[in-house]
Amino acid sequence: MSKAPKCPVTADWQPYDPAFRKDPFPVYERFRRECPVGWVDAFDGFWAVSRYEDVFRVALDPETFCSSEGIAIPPMEYDGRALPMASDPPEHTALRSILARELSRDAVAAREPMLRHCARRLLKEISEAGSADFSERYAKLLPTNVICRLLDIEGDEAQLRDLQAWTEEIVYERRDAASARRASDSIVAFFDEIIPRRRAHPGSDFISTLLAAEVDGKPLGDREIMDFCWFLLIAGLDNTAFTIRNLLLQIGASDSLRERLVREPARIADAVEEVLRLYSPVWGIARTATRDTEIDGQPIAAGERVMMLFASADRDEAKFPEPDRFVLGRKPNVHVAFGVGKHRCLGTHLARLEIRVAVEEVLRHLPDYRVVGEVGWNGMGPLPVTYTPKTINLEATA
Repeated sequence: MSKAPKCPVTADWQPYDPAFRKDPFPVYERFRRECPVGWVDAFDGFWAVSRYEDVFRVALDPETFCSSEGIAIPPMEYDGRALPMASDPPEHTALRSILARELSRDAVAAREPMLRHCARRLLKEISEAGSADFSERYAKLLPTNVICRLLDIEGDEAQLRDLQAWTEEIVYERRDAASARRASDSIVAFFDEIIPRRRAHPGSDFISTLLAAEVDGKPLGDREIMDFCWFLLIAGLDNTAFTIRNLLLQIGASDSLRERLVREPARIADAVEEVLRLYSPVWGIARTATRDTEIDGQPIAAGERVMMLFASADRDEAKFPEPDRFVLGRKPNVHVAFGVGKHRCLGTHLARLEIRVAVEEVLRHLPDYRVVGEVGWNGMGPLPVTYTPKTINLEATA
């Protein structure tokens, strides 16, 4: 560790402690106020960077803070070495270009009819009941259905739930290495069966696109394609489901907000941006210092790890007035929920569209839904709701 006194505010922090994960924001506020760049002893030690300006600085300086030494603390069971977010230029640029075309704004917009069909089909299955768990029956299943369509993976509901459960094990159960390893092995085995078949019989899906791609004149290997599929599952399932759930909770807990968005559906896009800021789906991403440097006057030694706390930066009082309040149409709203700079999430356009479509379809077909009881905000817990029963005709809504 750099020769500097430990900050007692951050030193004993346990980022995966269930009590902290339940409500992390008061802790983040104290970090920003008392120790904005503080050493944490857990997981062999790292620096926690909690203020917006400092997070931006680290993210925009890949020469000083690299990604190739790992982007997660502790490291994930599956290291994803070929992922753009876990590499640095020039390798990062070549890898990112492979995905950029498939996930561009125009390419994603062309898939909106497919997304709406997936959303309506899921709502049809629960619409006549008058009540449902929106988390289990909708927020989790919609991204899974969409990703499986993009990968041309056909599976029954049990298989889709397995995919979602494996990603949750990896994202939320990081303290249990054995559980995360089993989930990782299950995902690898799943794609180990699919990739060779797709190599023999390519189609127009995402995996086939990767099979046809080249980096420096060489085709991608099965390991590299596995890395990309892993990226789509982890980033495309859990993070999107998390935000859909939280926005449906935000709306369903406020009659005035729900009624306004029913009247003004064009404002749903603003609601998406604000819930992304308020409940950032990615709480933090790690970098490693490539040389001796400093952040906000705090010396950082070469080789030390730095965790950018996105969820804290997005509630920084110096950047966002009334940061703990949901403000529809907040301007400006330059949040970092999708990252910053060259490592900004490639799936941004897809995630935004999925979240917006998910909410638009709920408010179109079940406009009077309400959240039942006290429901937690963080994580992927249940989201019980009630609404007027309705029959949804898929052909009529196509």
